[in-house]
Amino acid sequence: MYCASLCNGNHNQDGYEPCRQLSDLGPYDHLARFYRFCVTHGKRNIFGLKTYVSTEVYAAMLSLLSSEEHPNLDHTFTIIRAGGRKATSMSIIIHPFIIY
Repeated sequence: MYCASLCNGNHNQDGYEPCRQLSDLGPYDHLARFYRFCVTHGKRNIFGLKTYVSTEVYAAMLSLLSSEEHPNLDHTFTIIRAGGRKATSMSIIIHPFIIY
């Protein structure tokens, strides 16, 4: 929301979609641009856990790296929380809202 409010009234072209202006981007559009930079880092950290967590937990962690709206975020957090100590400690790095 903060980035969208900063770009309100900014009619410069978006660097990723030149047909759009920065003022046209919504919150998820801004997140998509940020995630382009951090998805590689997240995948590298999650890949290191592949042998320590179940396939279900591993898939749940990877699903958080999308820039699209997550279809069932609460259920995904529950899966990761139940994945053991390694899954729980890595989830803080992946998404700060998993551990309350």
